[in-house]
Amino acid sequence: IRVCIKEKKTFSDRKKNIRELAEKEFYKLNMHTTRDKTGILLYLLLNERQFYILADQGIHKKVGDDTWHKVKEEIQEHFKSGKFSEGILWGIERVGNILSQHFPIKEDDSNELSNKVVLE
Repeated sequence: IRVCIKEKKTFSDRKKNIRELAEKEFYKLNMHTTRDKTGILLYLLLNERQFYILADQGIHKKVGDDTWHKVKEEIQEHFKSGKFSEGILWGIERVGNILSQHFPIKEDDSNELSNKVVLE
């Protein structure tokens, strides 16, 4: 799970929607290169008050859009009540719980992605 928090769109990205921006960041961070296609990105765009949950193909095959929509709604409730940090932390924890249900740790697993939060 990676988290990317952007203050605003760049000039060159001004016409892109939130999904396009999340996809661009997903590829920029090489999240598509995991062995089982199990990268997931929580992408936040602060000045537009938008966020997007983007799951790679391996996750999407097992966990449908409805699940991510429910997670998004819960995160939004935290944000609406002014609990931004709590919303992000809750979202990370919830996504982690969902992933652990569908993708138990394998004997040969390794951490293929950085755990750093991207802040720009």
